[in-house]
Amino acid sequence: MRGFLFFSAAAISGGLAYWGFDTWSSRKAEHVSAAASSDAEDFGRSADGGDLVTESGAVPESAVSAGETAPPAAALRPAAGAPVLSPRPVFVESPAVPEASVPDASAPSLPAKDPALAEASAFEEERSLARALYETGDRERGIRKLAEIFALSKDRRGIDLGPEASRLLEGDSSFERRREYAQYLLAVDRSGRYFDEQRARTAKSIQTSEKDAESAYRAWDDLTLAYDMARDRPQKRKVLDSLEPFIARMVFSGRYTPILKSHMIQAGESLSAIAKRFNTTTDALCRLNGLKSDRIQPRQRLRILEGKAKVFVDKTNFLLWVRIDGRIFLEYPVGLGRDNATPVGNFVIKVRQKDPTWWRPGEAPIPPGDARNILGSRWLGFQETQNFAGFGIHGTADPASLGKESSAGCIRVRNEDLEVLFDFLSYGTEVVVQG
Repeated sequence: MRGFLFFSAAAISGGLAYWGFDTWSSRKAEHVSAAASSDAEDFGRSADGGDLVTESGAVPESAVSAGETAPPAAALRPAAGAPVLSPRPVFVESPAVPEASVPDASAPSLPAKDPALAEASAFEEERSLARALYETGDRERGIRKLAEIFALSKDRRGIDLGPEASRLLEGDSSFERRREYAQYLLAVDRSGRYFDEQRARTAKSIQTSEKDAESAYRAWDDLTLAYDMARDRPQKRKVLDSLEPFIARMVFSGRYTPILKSHMIQAGESLSAIAKRFNTTTDALCRLNGLKSDRIQPRQRLRILEGKAKVFVDKTNFLLWVRIDGRIFLEYPVGLGRDNATPVGNFVIKVRQKDPTWWRPGEAPIPPGDARNILGSRWLGFQETQNFAGFGIHGTADPASLGKESSAGCIRVRNEDLEVLFDFLSYGTEVVVQG
């Protein structure tokens, strides 16, 4: 009996011990399985975020959400040739950072792009494009692009727009814009290269100047621009060697030329009315048409040089020149007032006299033709100003006085030169005297 009781107690104790061990083992296994499943879920994904597939094509249990059915293994098997990843979880302390995102302290850092350099690069690209357009046949578009670049950058320091201005000087059709380009080139041209280029253009345009009015005025424009671009007297002399025969042929030859307008006189018209209409003088009409008086007949044809004259005097170089609508027309040497007596400023012609009488203070009038009459054959008197009175332009029979300061203050011109000058200067003509 005692043996039976001992055996029963031992059996019960063994059963309890086995149950405790089995329970502990099961819980331990569940804990390990959960940890492995969590690690596999965190690290068992492909680079693009998809779940990895095991060798057998099975998806780890953690990849299937609660309530969802795992897709067939065949559908999840990687494509042929794709690497097959092990289902075994990999334990690391923290997620890996892509190598490219880790800065290398030893590698030199790239400098930030300089906005000024970027702007300069873009500007040079625009210049290259404009030049290419101009030189490869699309000249009209090239001119527009060059003009745009010039307008935006002409006042910027450190940029030489000489090549652009030279192309615009050649290709633009506007005389006023071309004058702006010529002035720019005068400021930047130290070698005389652009002046020589303009003289070459002038020589070519003169050859076709008889073709039509457009060609003739283009040649006159080119001569004017070359004159304006001349830096010194020798260069101006080179231009005048072409200008003077051009004006003689186009204006004073007695022919109908593309420069001169042809006007048929209508009944009731007067020479003075025609002169006013075309912004010239009756004296100019008489000279160009060989008229001995202002008497004209209906249906008579007249040659007319149309345009507004303006006179410039350079005291430093003792020169006077005339422009018609901005184009260089005549240039003459002058004499000036002694002791710098000739005033500087803007004046207006108010008096026009042929064969003037000279009134010398305290003496009787000295008639024209008298050797004592210093006014010569013509007198162009300036309108008085607040500071100056009695000044003007007159002739002289003494060529030795030209290029000198020898008068009382007036501007002296050789008689034969002044007679031509006189005919084209109307009342109200502006005279600019420069120091």
